[in-house]
Amino acid sequence: MHTKDQKQLLNLGKKHQKRLEFTSINAVSYKPNNHAYYIAFYKSKFRNALKGCAIISPDTDNKQELELALAPLMYFSISSNGALKSAKRASLDIDVLKEIELYLKQMIETGPINQYNVSYKQAYEVMKQIILLQHDVVQLYHDVKALDDQVENTGYFTDDTIEQMIHYVIRTDLIQYRQISMHYDQLDAFDKVYAHTEHIKPSHDTIDLRLLVELTSEKAQADLENSLSRLEKGQSVKQMTDEEIYQMWIKGYKRDLEEEVFKMKGILRYP
Repeated sequence: MHTKDQKQLLNLGKKHQKRLEFTSINAVSYKPNNHAYYIAFYKSKFRNALKGCAIISPDTDNKQELELALAPLMYFSISSNGALKSAKRASLDIDVLKEIELYLKQMIETGPINQYNVSYKQAYEVMKQIILLQHDVVQLYHDVKALDDQVENTGYFTDDTIEQMIHYVIRTDLIQYRQISMHYDQLDAFDKVYAHTEHIKPSHDTIDLRLLVELTSEKAQADLENSLSRLEKGQSVKQMTDEEIYQMWIKGYKRDLEEEVFKMKGILRYP
């Protein structure tokens, strides 16, 4: 955005600013037609608390159009931030996962390990699937980042952009759910693999025991349960297909977005 444009928007926003507040304008606009719509935020100068907001446009002062722009502006802000959080998941070190997978595979191939053989195979299959899904997460993050960069470069987003961002949020959550549930369902296998590996005391070059212990019930169960609870939101999806989960979660996510818009309307100063 050019400096002249920034000053124009800031002046528009400051029309609805109250005493002892400062105004900020979101960096990109919602542009469903030839009119660009922005949201101005008003925060206290002392506590940095959000006090109000306003919808502004350098192209129109039609109050009905401005009011309709609130929802898409909020939808994009929330969904784009949510989608970019996939960066945290994408940063997971695949090399570490591959190191564990290789160890499990070698143990299966190098000879009989008695009653632990089934556990090694179960753990290996889980790790193999988690790695495959992790590649999908990484690709999703690249897609999200490319779309976010496109919006930043053009300075605006559309309804299609919002739908794509929402898709990325739900798709990433779904992949994460599959990874976590696979691990959770086979915690007993990872417990036995760790117990056996600790007993035979392999060299550090073969496997670092600290990697395996992080996959055990003692270390991982509480975190896995918390993650599953966060994703399922009180409704088990264990027996559902990916498409069924996707459709249910996207409806729920859009309901949550509508609730956020409703809250924002409570502090809307204009229109």
